[in-house]
Amino acid sequence: MPLSKIQTVDNQVIPNLGRRNKIINGDFQVFQKGSGGATAADNAYAKTDRFKYFISGVTTTQDQQSFTHGQTDVPGEPTYFMRNTLASNSGSSNYSILAQHIEDVKTCAGQEVTLSFYAKSSVNGNKVAIEFNQSFGTGGSNRVTSAQTGDTAQLVTLTTSFARYTVTTTIDSIAGKTLGPSNTSFLELYMWMSGGSDYSRANGLGNQSGDFDFADIQLETGDVATPFERRPFHEQEHDCHRYYYKRPAQGTQEDDLILSSDYNNSTSNFWMEYYYPRKMRVRPSYSSASGWVTQTPQTINEGERHVAFQFTNGSAYLDRSTTFVLDANN
Repeated sequence: MPLSKIQTVDNQVIPNLGRRNKIINGDFQVFQKGSGGATAADNAYAKTDRFKYFISGVTTTQDQQSFTHGQTDVPGEPTYFMRNTLASNSGSSNYSILAQHIEDVKTCAGQEVTLSFYAKSSVNGNKVAIEFNQSFGTGGSNRVTSAQTGDTAQLVTLTTSFARYTVTTTIDSIAGKTLGPSNTSFLELYMWMSGGSDYSRANGLGNQSGDFDFADIQLETGDVATPFERRPFHEQEHDCHRYYYKRPAQGTQEDDLILSSDYNNSTSNFWMEYYYPRKMRVRPSYSSASGWVTQTPQTINEGERHVAFQFTNGSAYLDRSTTFVLDANN
C-alpha cells in the first residue's frame, strides 16, 4: 500500500512521509553556475542545478526569478521560480524540453506516480507535455521513450496565472530489461514546451513560444499529489553535489574539506588531495580552474571522492580565491 494511503487513528488520510519527492532541486534553490539568465544549449545544463535541456531550432533562455515575499499564488513561501523564454519557432522538427534525469532506472518502475508543479505562461493556452523515458545505463537495454500509460505524453494547459497541475500515470515495468550500473541508468522526466509535428510522442503539442514559468516540481509514488516537500537549502545543495560541484571563490564553505600533500622522493613531485563535500555519481571532469597560488597543477587525477593534484613546486597551494568545477552530471 503506498504511503499516500496511510491513515490516522481517526481514519484521516495523511500525506506521504518525508523524502517522497524524486526530483532534486524542484524549488530551484541551488544554481551553482550563478544566478541570472542564460541561453540554454542542447543536451546541456544551464544555470539551475539538475535541470537539463534538449533543444532543436528553438532559442530558449533560462532565468532565475524571485517570488515577492508574502505572495499567495504558490504556497509555502518559495524563494524562486524558473522562467524559460522560447523564441518564435515553426519547424516540424523544432523542440524545447526541460528535463531531469532521476538516477537509477529502477526508480518508480512499474509503479503509479504523480507529478505536480505550479506553472504559468505569458501566452494563455500554451501547453506543457509531460513524458517519462527510461535509460538503462552503460551496456543496458535500449532507451525507452514514453515509458508510461498510453505510450504518449500527457498535456496540461496553462494560463497567465500560477496554478498547480498534476499528472498521474504508471511508469513501465523494467521486466526483461538489461540494466547497466545503477549510477549510469535513470528515469527521465521530459517537460515539453514546444514540439513540432514530427514528434507524435508529444501528443500534438505543436510549436509554441513565450514565457514558461515553473515552481515546486514534485514527483512521488501513488495517485495523490501531496503538498510540496520543502527541504532546507543545505540538504538540496548536498544532493546536487553528487552531480556537480563548483568550488566557490569566497566564503567559508571550503573549511570542512580535507587537504593533504606530500612528495614522492623528489623535491619536484608534490601531490595535494582535495576531498569533495560528498561522493560523486561517477568520476567527474575537472574544468574552469583559476586562482591557484604559485603554480597550476601539472597533473590532475579525479576520483569519485577526491581529486589529486600534482605540482613541481612545493609551495603551490589553493586559497579562497581558487575556483574549479567538478562535473558528474548524467
